[in-house]
Amino acid sequence: MRLSYSQQFEDILLQRIFPHANGFYIDVGANDPVHWSVTKVFSDAGWRGINVEPGAIFDRLNSNRTRDINLRCAVSSQSREMTFFEFPAAHGLSTLSREEAEEHRRRGFTFVERMVPVRTLASICEEFAPERIDFLSIDVEGHEAEVLSGADWAKYRPVCVVVESTRPCSTVPTHHLWEPILIKANYQLATFDGLNRYYIRSEDAELCEKLKTPVNVFDGAIAFHSISVPAQELVTLLLNENRRLSSERAEIAQFSQRQEELLNLQRAHIARLEPQLQEIGTLRQQLELAQQEVQSILLEREEAVETARVATVRLAAVEALVEGLRKTIDAARMREANRAA
Repeated sequence: MRLSYSQQFEDILLQRIFPHANGFYIDVGANDPVHWSVTKVFSDAGWRGINVEPGAIFDRLNSNRTRDINLRCAVSSQSREMTFFEFPAAHGLSTLSREEAEEHRRRGFTFVERMVPVRTLASICEEFAPERIDFLSIDVEGHEAEVLSGADWAKYRPVCVVVESTRPCSTVPTHHLWEPILIKANYQLATFDGLNRYYIRSEDAELCEKLKTPVNVFDGAIAFHSISVPAQELVTLLLNENRRLSSERAEIAQFSQRQEELLNLQRAHIARLEPQLQEIGTLRQQLELAQQEVQSILLEREEAVETARVATVRLAAVEALVEGLRKTIDAARMREANRAA
């Protein structure tokens, strides 16, 4: 089962061509960060992006998408200020088009007017976008041509561009008003889902085939907005818990990898030190042999000293004996001489 938060299963269709993690999106007219969001599935999968929303719903968007770049402004063909017609009871109808706003008012909706800052898509990309943009989603209630004409299609080329292509709350097509901009920029139509048109840049034309088949039972998708509110809350809790567990598993995996790296580093150090340790062992043995040899020499020296001392004592005794004999002989000679006289 895969949850779809978007209005028309746009996120499920986009996952066919973007199954990878860590991609990048731009959502112009982002509105709510959960309900009918084209990008929530990707954000939950680790993607980052730029969300552009001029309405009051921006505060919720900004607090929910903390990893993203969130801009409270509108997008048009020029950077300036414009009147924004905001529908507090139906944020999805808010628009820069007075014509569309008046049409909604005739149908019973109430709007408020206020001035909002406006930027071009080119200036936003120049300041915030990476080199690769996976997809661009545009939902601006009648202001599509102005948004597209303010882009730099030569420098910033999203792989896929998704544009809401009917008049708000109707099946009346509007793509003839802005599609030539994309065709001129070398994008080709991949599919139309009844609400949006999907365009693929020419350099990735092979991806068009993956978008031709409508979302179906084999995609295993369930619309989040079709689930009861208690069930939505439960699903949200389960998804949050699953993300927490996934994060913990990733941290454990990183720790295990780091531990293995440290063990390998330790083994490498030991391997480098092994010859030195062996040399130290050899030197220690040589030192012990030298100490034994010195000890033997010292013992021999002590024995030689003792032998010399004994010999000296004996020599002194012999000399004393010889001296005594000499004196005895001298005395005998004197006595003999006296008797002769």
